[in-house]
Amino acid sequence: MQKVILMTSVWGVSLALSLGLRRWGDLRPEPLQPSWPVVMAVMLFPPLLMGIWLILSQSGVDHGRGESFGSDQESR
Repeated sequence: MQKVILMTSVWGVSLALSLGLRRWGDLRPEPLQPSWPVVMAVMLFPPLLMGIWLILSQSGVDHGRGESFGSDQESR
């Protein structure tokens, strides 16, 4: 149930962001000229977030929700 809520909220935020950017583009048709810190943040933040998530999931901080890497025996 939590995964459905999380997925729904991510899709909702994405839709709201998309609609907001569309509306902003309709109101301001001139080309967007962001500053370099904004461009760098947009380029670096998602990979850093993904890297942190991967490191934490490999270190066992995910509280047993992932695969068990220490098990040599298959479940039958």
